[in-house]
Amino acid sequence: MGKLKRLFSVLLIFTVVLNLVACKSNKSGNSSQSNKKTAVVEKKECPLLWRATDREGREIYFFGTIHLGDKSNKEVLNRLQPYLKKCDALAVEFDTEAYQKDISKQQSDLKMFIYEDGTTVEDHISKELYTKMKEFLKKEHKYSKYYEYLSPAFWEMIISQILAEKSGLSLKKAMDTLLIKDAYSAKRKVLEVESSDLQYRLITGIPDEYYTVAIQSELDNSDEFPDRIKTLHSKWLKGDQEDIIEFLEQDEYENLTEEEEKLVEKYDKVMVSERNRGMAKKAMEYIESGKTVFFAVGTMHFLGDDGIVALLKKEGFEFERVYY
Repeated sequence: MGKLKRLFSVLLIFTVVLNLVACKSNKSGNSSQSNKKTAVVEKKECPLLWRATDREGREIYFFGTIHLGDKSNKEVLNRLQPYLKKCDALAVEFDTEAYQKDISKQQSDLKMFIYEDGTTVEDHISKELYTKMKEFLKKEHKYSKYYEYLSPAFWEMIISQILAEKSGLSLKKAMDTLLIKDAYSAKRKVLEVESSDLQYRLITGIPDEYYTVAIQSELDNSDEFPDRIKTLHSKWLKGDQEDIIEFLEQDEYENLTEEEEKLVEKYDKVMVSERNRGMAKKAMEYIESGKTVFFAVGTMHFLGDDGIVALLKKEGFEFERVYY
């Protein structure tokens, strides 16, 4: 996939990164959409959806999500209803609806970002970067003294959220969020492919040095990010996977040292490749259960030679792209 800038790739691969710092859910408004409005979209312009069957002929649906959105995400949800109604359960990275109500779980997860030796974030990064990111958060009215005790990974999460929402897209309208709320409304079972515990362990397991590279890049290029994120959302809506990959691969870290290259490669391996294998394994468990599952995780998990689609094809699964 290339050395992808985390700010963009995270929208297609990671749920919990932005979730802990945006836990207030929004009351839904009028959800009705006219058939005329949804019919305007061309047949082949829709986020990626596949119907897959294993060697026994059992089926499962795979859908690539994005972790930010606008009103067009609701239209996508409406168009997905015929396929959702065919399924016994919705499988997502983890149940953000339940997580938002579990304050003790959020507090427990947050402790993973605290240094056990009593040091603060200032002790683990350069003075210049510390000053720069602190000033940025203060300017955005997002700074808290409590953050001083949290690792650069958490600071990077906050900065990512701020820059992402400057695009005009909202965490509250993320595709995952809409699917989960819809499942609860329809009394459809919600399955967790991963968990908040797993995702936070992965985040905090990456060296601080990686996050300093990510933070520096995001702050240095903050002016261009909103438009780039809107472009990514537009490409996700059209569902051209080659176009999505090409767009992400153009957005690479620049002028990295050999050591920094290795940090980025480690991030990609841990956060994408290794998780893809775990997700593919879960999908096989679901299909073997005999139930039909709508499996919805970040779009990037499906793409590339180490994506879920490629991994399951090796296991004998057949995939059919569904246009809706």
